[in-house]
Amino acid sequence: MAEIERWLSKHGLAKYASAFADNEIELGDLTELTDEDLVTIGLPLGRRRRFMKAVRATTDGNARPQNTALGASIVAERRQLTVMFIDLVGSTEISQRVDPEDLAEVLRLFKETCAASVADFDGQIASYYGDGIMVFFGFPLAHEEDPERAIRAGLRIIREVPEIRTHAKLQVRIGIATGLVVVGDLRGEKMFEDGTAMGETPNLAARLQAMAEPGTMIVSPRTHQLAGGAFDYVLQGSFKLKGFTKEVEAWQVIGARDTDSRFRRVEGAALGPLIGRITEYETLSDKWKLASEGEGQIVLVSGEPGIGKSRLIEELRQKAPQGAHEQIRLQCSPYHFASSFYPIIRRLHHVADLRSEDSDEAKLDKISSILKDPSDQVLRLAASLLSVPFEDRLGPLTLTPQQIMDETHEILLDHLLADASDKPVLLLFEDAHWLDPTTKALMDRLVDRLRDLPMMVVMTFRPEFDPGWALQSNLTKVVLRQLDFQDVKRIANEGSITGQ
Repeated sequence: MAEIERWLSKHGLAKYASAFADNEIELGDLTELTDEDLVTIGLPLGRRRRFMKAVRATTDGNARPQNTALGASIVAERRQLTVMFIDLVGSTEISQRVDPEDLAEVLRLFKETCAASVADFDGQIASYYGDGIMVFFGFPLAHEEDPERAIRAGLRIIREVPEIRTHAKLQVRIGIATGLVVVGDLRGEKMFEDGTAMGETPNLAARLQAMAEPGTMIVSPRTHQLAGGAFDYVLQGSFKLKGFTKEVEAWQVIGARDTDSRFRRVEGAALGPLIGRITEYETLSDKWKLASEGEGQIVLVSGEPGIGKSRLIEELRQKAPQGAHEQIRLQCSPYHFASSFYPIIRRLHHVADLRSEDSDEAKLDKISSILKDPSDQVLRLAASLLSVPFEDRLGPLTLTPQQIMDETHEILLDHLLADASDKPVLLLFEDAHWLDPTTKALMDRLVDRLRDLPMMVVMTFRPEFDPGWALQSNLTKVVLRQLDFQDVKRIANEGSITGQ
């Protein structure tokens, strides 16, 4: 198999290998391809975006994707890695029932489906082992939430593999573990082995995968701890695994949990004292007092990942008098930055208490109960936004796309501003650097309206994001800097005392 074909297969793009070959494109040419070139080759928009992301991840600061035939420039390094093992259940039995060519087609579709899900969550296919796959999350591209990304990718794979239409009904079992490994050039200069990671983490992931039932995923205690309350789990017990001296807890992931904040996923966790951010907290508190008196405020809190943005606004949220105001929390997601109105839709689902087992009629009744104007037209728009079928009860929605967008904006603004007529509203908007364009347009309109309302919008984001709002008397910027050594030491001591 050619280098370019292997690279495309690894990133879920194997079906386009012939198109790349027809255009005489080699591995070293990938970084030079433009979006227009990819259109000429025949890649649709989604695949073009996946291709570009894969090239960025593969280069990782190098001049071009690594050509393993020429040797690697990656040096060995020690880092935390989340390793996933995916196994195709019953592949031996399938091989006995189908023709070898059909079996090859089954394996190709299985691998492409897994590779596509892995790529969407910025994972890296490390190795293919016949009917198994090893995946890295955290190398070469690392994220602060790699364990969560791995679990989300695994849940999607478990859901999508049985839907593959092929010569057999397919299922997978998945194991995930997180820990320190040494990864990179492990054998010497120009002897890099793709997919090699040294340490107990890959072995643990493989053992957990082997004990998982078909259609399930088992994660290690460390993965469970780092992913926090983003998912629901069932503890399967503690097991003596081959090669491990101590018993290992095995956690089965049941599904994703609906939470209103990444910071609050660990429910019931006690907060330690706010350290090193008293001045910033007092600024927020003073602005909240003004907002509560009818002078609408906007506070923009920016800072690097992990510097304490969410901790700061959680202090404000907890110390605001309970019952005397309304709180609205909107959480953006790195997995939905292109999904229209994503944080608003999540809130509406939560407020309306929509459940998968509800009938369409029940869902419409619940949606109607939270609308300021429960007219049929407004209910049609809200149901359309929440992907709830409504035509049988309400008739079709006869508006142009632009009219739908404009009226949807008005409905959502009414929803967010409804409580401000009765009492102060504290709107906490987190991780705006993942904000989708439609929600950004909605927030622009909201900010224009709140000057004379008892409402404060607190938006958190990383330094690379700029909401683009003009400086005005009711807009305050709070930039979080690194804490000094003494404050860091105090936080470490508090953590050791509380066990956090």
